[in-house]
Amino acid sequence: MITLYIDIIGYAAGFFLILMSIPQITNIIRTKQANGISYHSMLLDFISRTFFLIYGILIISYPVIVASFIRLVCILVIVILKYKYKLELTASLAPTPTLTVNESTIENNV
Repeated sequence: MITLYIDIIGYAAGFFLILMSIPQITNIIRTKQANGISYHSMLLDFISRTFFLIYGILIISYPVIVASFIRLVCILVIVILKYKYKLELTASLAPTPTLTVNESTIENNV
């Protein structure tokens, strides 16, 4: 019976861990930018969650496994969105080629 209470606390902790990612993801999607997100921070968080996932598997703790796996997915979504919107921003800032035609060009070609 005590194990059930421990698992409930673990799932609650995992729920709030996952819940903290949702505002970040929705903000990135809504604003279509993720300039304030650090790749280094996401990398460290990813490594940390990977170790927690491995730890959860080794001790067979489903709350740790589930929370760590879902958080890893959230981290990947954030990094993918950051990369996607960075590429879109770069493409939108690229100069577009323009064709200019002046009178001397027209006269030489006629």
